[in-house]
Amino acid sequence: RRLRAEYHRELEHAVRVAHDAAVRRLRAEVSAVRKHIASLQAALRDQYGLPPEAMAVPPAWCTWIARRPGLAKMPLPVRRAVLRVQLNDLHELSSGGRSAASWTTTTTTTT
Repeated sequence: RRLRAEYHRELEHAVRVAHDAAVRRLRAEVSAVRKHIASLQAALRDQYGLPPEAMAVPPAWCTWIARRPGLAKMPLPVRRAVLRVQLNDLHELSSGGRSAASWTTTTTTTT
């Protein structure tokens, strides 16, 4: 019985250590994705002068985001992907001679 109890304690300790490491890793990954989203939003603002209301995923500090529940519930990787697409589209538009303003007007009217 003593060996069995010792085994269970060791097993429980190993599970706790693994759980704690996984939680730390997950927190670090979520933090990295949030930072990347913020950098994509900053690039949209700085490179193309895009206002927050024209962004596919507005910054978290925008108070009106609560009125667009689809955005608030979007998983972080999806938010990042949407912003990447928007940034790539704007880059292609600007390199093709068309203005970024044409993208924002068509996007904001269709969403």
